[in-house]
Amino acid sequence: METFELSMLGVMVPQAVNALVLIAVGIAALMMRARLGSTVTALTVAAAAIGTLGFLANAWWQSFGIRSVIMGDGEGRYTLISIVGLVFWLVHLVWTSLLIAAVFVGRRRPPVVENAVMAPGSPL
Repeated sequence: METFELSMLGVMVPQAVNALVLIAVGIAALMMRARLGSTVTALTVAAAAIGTLGFLANAWWQSFGIRSVIMGDGEGRYTLISIVGLVFWLVHLVWTSLLIAAVFVGRRRPPVVENAVMAPGSPL
């Protein structure tokens, strides 16, 4: 394992902030589960958990993993870097899709008003 360098903070701090934000999102969803509903809460917590793990794994990969692959002797090291990058992209796609699904599942439809009477002087 490589030694820690101060320049690694440029990778680790933003990833850690993103992970902390997603942890806060998961906690907020659990606190508001009565208002949000079980499906939206489950989707949001799943997205927060997957996203947090993805950000932390990505921080490790960008700080230590990619260096060990480049420094090691192997013919397929650039292929390995591409595959790991693709996996991180897919994880990002999954947790983002779960959050978008939670938004659409949780939206409330406006109530249908029947037999409405227009007020006098209404522009409608």
